[in-house]
Amino acid sequence: MQHKINELIKRIRNDPEVRSTNFNIKLLSMVGDICKVYGYGTARLFLLGKKGDDVKIILKVLRMIEKENVSTEIGMLILKNLVNIVNPPLNL
Repeated sequence: MQHKINELIKRIRNDPEVRSTNFNIKLLSMVGDICKVYGYGTARLFLLGKKGDDVKIILKVLRMIEKENVSTEIGMLILKNLVNIVNPPLNL
């Protein structure tokens, strides 16, 4: 499982669209919470009602997470930490 998550994070980090997106941290947090409590389908439904350049890319990341059958708890962590996954702090 750990290897699968590491590979997923690597794919997310190396995706050009994800890397070039300025994410709304509050939106990522909300989507992560919705994902954990209600599941991926509800998170997607929530995003379909939103506007913004980052929404399309968050949906893309959500599809990547779902494709790997990652638990919603880990999906939440990935979404809430997406900015740090794409641009890790210098000390990591």
